[in-house]
Amino acid sequence: MKPEKWWDLFGILAEIYQLPSGRGPLNLGTRRVDAALFFTLLATTLHDNALILGERGTGKTTLARLVCSLISGLPFEFFEIAQLRVNPELTLETMIGAPDLGELNQGRIKVIWTNFVKSPYKIIDELFRLPPGKASILLQGLDTGIWTYCGQHLNTGKVPAISAANYADAGSFEVIPPLLDRLQVAVEMGYRGPRHALRVAEGGSIEEKAETLGLNEHLEEAISAAEKPGEEGVKALRALGEEIKKEREKQGIPVLYEAELREMKALIEALPVDQTAKEYSQFLISLLSGCPKKGMKRANEPCPSTCEFLDSPCSWVQTGASVRACQALFRYAKAVAWLTGFEKVKLDDFVVVAPYILWHRCAFHSVLKDRFQRDQRSSPWDLFVTQRFVAKVLEIYEREGEAARILLTQGAPESFGVKANEIKNPVLLDIILEVAREGVG
Repeated sequence: MKPEKWWDLFGILAEIYQLPSGRGPLNLGTRRVDAALFFTLLATTLHDNALILGERGTGKTTLARLVCSLISGLPFEFFEIAQLRVNPELTLETMIGAPDLGELNQGRIKVIWTNFVKSPYKIIDELFRLPPGKASILLQGLDTGIWTYCGQHLNTGKVPAISAANYADAGSFEVIPPLLDRLQVAVEMGYRGPRHALRVAEGGSIEEKAETLGLNEHLEEAISAAEKPGEEGVKALRALGEEIKKEREKQGIPVLYEAELREMKALIEALPVDQTAKEYSQFLISLLSGCPKKGMKRANEPCPSTCEFLDSPCSWVQTGASVRACQALFRYAKAVAWLTGFEKVKLDDFVVVAPYILWHRCAFHSVLKDRFQRDQRSSPWDLFVTQRFVAKVLEIYEREGEAARILLTQGAPESFGVKANEIKNPVLLDIILEVAREGVG
């Protein structure tokens, strides 16, 4: 598979949203694209989970439905039926499944699984209205692909999910960190400027465009497939989606078959990482997770006010990066390199993807608002601070990268004429501690 096939699909998405190519805020070498569309589509093609945040009425759930329809082949309106609409009174029966009353009267337990559970691509609307208890149940299903009700289990396999949420308000719950950590990327959907607003106002609704493109055909067949019991329904929906893709392809609509999605993922995973990119990623992860005083960041141990590294970006972050976050950094940097036609992952690829991998996972100190409150920005606060953090790490790497390289290969700070107690860079101290434990190489 060639990257152009993915870009053809992205082109349809950008055309529907009236976002001319080459004009987006996300710089990918020779391309400039809209970050919300790019990362939502990319996460779904990689079978990852994505989070779309924004104000009310900005089209978050509509984008999720459109992406799921384009990738799965299933009708756009099917995902209106199959999405999980979250509210504080959400029950297991509306989320996962309910007992078949006819079977129950005969003393047997048979579960009628919801369309949400059986859907090969999942949408969760209003994620922030999900109570913590229900979030734990949802987490288990998303993480394992195994859904449980009344002692019965349905294994759908792990499938991608797109969550949409308004910014937190009085009716919101705090999302449990383990669930946020399963959302590999997060983007904001919102205002893009007066010219785009005018194009959208005059161009008709996304729903009308999806209908015109033919993305709603075979809706009754999709509903019938979803009504089949358990695993039979899961397989029927996947098979129907592949058949619909054949029709769409004949009509000139770009498609990606499941085999192509698997091939794309394998090609991305096999891409090597340039040495400078590896070195920068170590600086980034060290400043996110390491602590020269405590060894590592811990959520229950804030930085002491007397710490000599309070001016370093390591003090900006209260909680470190998880293993999933680190893995996502590499996966999405590789994906950007592959999509832009490079044979190796470059440092710039990490800089591009890191903010969207980290901003919903990392807790930044509130004192940063005083530091950056006058800065002009177009991103939500947490994303803006993450972008500043990533840029600051790049500055430090460009200044201290050679010293780190010597430490990693030779092991002693004296190798470049400096005593260990004279080093004031937390990354270099982190490397010294690790090399002391494990040796060079």
